[in-house]
Amino acid sequence: MLKCYSLFHFFVALQNEFQFHHAKPGYVMMYRWLPTTEVCNIPPFAHTMIGVGAVVMNKAREILVVREKYSVIPHWKLPGGYVEPGK
Repeated sequence: MLKCYSLFHFFVALQNEFQFHHAKPGYVMMYRWLPTTEVCNIPPFAHTMIGVGAVVMNKAREILVVREKYSVIPHWKLPGGYVEPGK
């Protein structure tokens, strides 16, 4: 978030490929999506997203982990995700 009085910082952000997101009285919100090989998933407006996650352990005290089928960097993670609106 950039305060309106820091116009210098606004232009520095623009020169460094930051994108305009939104503005309200007194500030400008800008962002830069860092993964250059992924589509930006920053929402175009403010909203609430609900996520769920779980730690699943069996009697042998093993933890369930999942691996994304499609990912840039293969990794293991706990099961979970976003809840779709209306569900």
